[in-house]
Amino acid sequence: TMLAGQQGMSVEQARAILTAAAPQQPVASTQSEADRIMACEEAKGREQLAATLAAMPDMTVEKARPILAASPQADAGPSLRDQI
Repeated sequence: TMLAGQQGMSVEQARAILTAAAPQQPVASTQSEADRIMACEEAKGREQLAATLAAMPDMTVEKARPILAASPQADAGPSLRDQI
């Protein structure tokens, strides 16, 4: 790189500069994915499950939606078991 060609620049100094200039992984991305899970249509009436899914490390809204959709809503009325 151009840094290595600088007079008086050591490899260690160049590495330190490149490391400092490297884009950092945003911490907010985990939070925003959790917010997206909580805000999706399938989370309505299933907030407790949505919160549990949102807290899982590698969970995405794309993975959470079918799980939430397959679960009964809290205010869905009597369950099939109760109706029998």
